[in-house]
Amino acid sequence: GHGIMTMFQKLAFSLALIFPAAATAQAGVFPIEIKHAFTTEQGLPDNQISCIADTTSAVYAGTAHGLSRFDGNKWLPVKGLTKGPVELCAALGDSLYVVYERGLQRVSASAVTPVASIPAGRPLALAASDKALYLAMDAGLYSANAGVAQLTRMDLPASAGDIRQIAVSPAGELAVAASDGLFVRNLTGSWSTEYPREGPRSWAPKDVRAVVFDSEGRLWFASPQGAGYRDAKGWKLFTGA
Repeated sequence: GHGIMTMFQKLAFSLALIFPAAATAQAGVFPIEIKHAFTTEQGLPDNQISCIADTTSAVYAGTAHGLSRFDGNKWLPVKGLTKGPVELCAALGDSLYVVYERGLQRVSASAVTPVASIPAGRPLALAASDKALYLAMDAGLYSANAGVAQLTRMDLPASAGDIRQIAVSPAGELAVAASDGLFVRNLTGSWSTEYPREGPRSWAPKDVRAVVFDSEGRLWFASPQGAGYRDAKGWKLFTGA
């Protein structure tokens, strides 16, 4: 037993001489692995965050007690939007649109401007494009053309169910994530139900939680089945695997 132990001790010592750096090697630190937590200690008016949006000049957070702008180190209150909750927000270029005190407001670097009052009910989702604003309420979907301070009720497929999120492409295509599926309104105003298909796999997604158009114009959605995007070639689907 003693001879075997001595042999292993010599082997371990020899390996330590051959690979001296193995015990002291350290992995690098990557920015993507560093987490920063922001609370009221960093200036947020409240720790309950309802929305986050990134304009071309600033990052904003809507909270239960107003809107804040991040200056790179701390959060600063946006004057005029400091009392009630900021329920929804959507960025468009250098502007931010928010739902605040039963109205749509436009936030720029210099001012907060009222855009339109909103219908009765609970606000669910907000999206903005150069041509129009879109607001989903529990009572339906509404839009306002650019420069028009009035929301108009839009037709929506009767089978849509509850709206979770809406997104609009730069060209004006509108996508809706809803409890009963994924719905898209084309540039001529016609709605269709999307059934994403890739090869032998075909999904009829329900309980769609999120939808967005990315910087390349691809339409993304997320549901309990998985996520996927649509480009000029068709759909690409991803499961948890």
